[in-house]
Amino acid sequence: MSITPLGYILIPLGIVLFLRGTRSLFYSVVVTSSLFATCLITTELTLLRTPYYFTLLLIARKFTDAVMRRDFTFLKTRENLYLFLFLGVVIMSLIMPIIAQGKVWVIPIDSSVGLLELLTPALLELRLSNFTQAIYMLFFAASFLAFVSEIKSLSTIIFVAKGLVYSSVATILIGLIFQLFIITGNKYLIQKIYTITGLYDSRIFGAVILGEQFKMFTTTGEPGVTAFHCLIGLGILSGFILSKKRAFFGSRIRTTMLFLFLALGILLTGSSTGYYGIMLLVFAVVFTTILRSHISLIAIKRILRFLMIFFLMFIGLFFIIRFLTNMPLLDYFIKNHIEVLTKGERSGEIRAYLAIKNLQIFLQYPLLGIGYGSTRSLSMSTFLLANVGLLGIGTFYMFNFSIFKKGYIIIRNGPHTDVSMLVQGFLIAFIVSFLLLQFAQSESMMLIVYYWLLLAVLARCGILIHYRYFSLSCAHSSHVK
Repeated sequence: MSITPLGYILIPLGIVLFLRGTRSLFYSVVVTSSLFATCLITTELTLLRTPYYFTLLLIARKFTDAVMRRDFTFLKTRENLYLFLFLGVVIMSLIMPIIAQGKVWVIPIDSSVGLLELLTPALLELRLSNFTQAIYMLFFAASFLAFVSEIKSLSTIIFVAKGLVYSSVATILIGLIFQLFIITGNKYLIQKIYTITGLYDSRIFGAVILGEQFKMFTTTGEPGVTAFHCLIGLGILSGFILSKKRAFFGSRIRTTMLFLFLALGILLTGSSTGYYGIMLLVFAVVFTTILRSHISLIAIKRILRFLMIFFLMFIGLFFIIRFLTNMPLLDYFIKNHIEVLTKGERSGEIRAYLAIKNLQIFLQYPLLGIGYGSTRSLSMSTFLLANVGLLGIGTFYMFNFSIFKKGYIIIRNGPHTDVSMLVQGFLIAFIVSFLLLQFAQSESMMLIVYYWLLLAVLARCGILIHYRYFSLSCAHSSHVK
């Protein structure tokens, strides 16, 4: 076991915050949620990521306080019921590797999925990965409950929104700085950052922003993970782009500039996840605006304003890509993102192979799958189908849908206040991230802190439904009871 230089700084800080209380720990989780690719402690079996450390401390402090008060109650909500049902299915499914042992070929969780020829199929058996993956899911279920219990006021929800947005901006800036170091040949500086922060993805040293295809690695992770995180920040901002009001991110000009910077940054990651995420964002904006405005003239004006901003952004992107790659935007997009899927090249080939493989496993064991953590996938939907079957994917989808429904009710029935704009932003971010998880990201994205923060905020926003006329505003931060 070894401690990184960043660990020597943040581990003592975490202990101090643990003694101060849960609020400080929760804020630390929000602030460090984008540091997914950094770690504090490394061992032969695993590593302790920075946001995991503060989340673990938050859960431990919550449990300690509950023991001291002898109070282990929690909110009895529909989403919590579905979450516990999903966890029950995950635990029950662990018997399947014993029942179906040696009958199915799988791609173990610890197998590399970088190239098709590097895949290492193996016969199904009960492995350590079954238990570690189940423990991870229990950990994030506990995280979700801890996050929900800490979101007690509108001011906390605003803090989470600002934290996710500004951490996304910081992530893009870090990625651009890394690229600048690489272009100018200053890999020594990246090596120092790599050593200090415990960055575990050494591919950053091969990242380039010049040439026909550019990739951006950051302290959040590889390009797809970076884009996924920034899309959540961009989704939150989208709720305010649609409004004429000055709200939590300052003037409309400042909000628009933040939006454009994040959108361009996501596209400059060079990730297909970012490009398809932007398309899903447009869909989510149109969908939630129609829900909110009931297909009125106001809804049409908001959508047109949003599309005009996107049009200006793509004009800027055209000149940037033309300058960096000497290739037109359309040619770049077709060659590096469309053909990956349509011709089954590079990651598209692996995704298609794993999806078909997992669907075949699901058809053999449709009810409980072959056990949580038994086989890999590059999409959450096929991962759940193969590993926990219909029972698992059904309860997990019901958990997510019950949270979506709370946000939907607020923007559908509430007046157009800054609170409903904030909820719309979180709902847009949820739609984009949830749909991306189904088809464009691996099962590991379920283990990212900021996705569960997003779920917790929307779940807690549902409490606002009980307030007549949704009277909370940005100037009013009364505690939600």
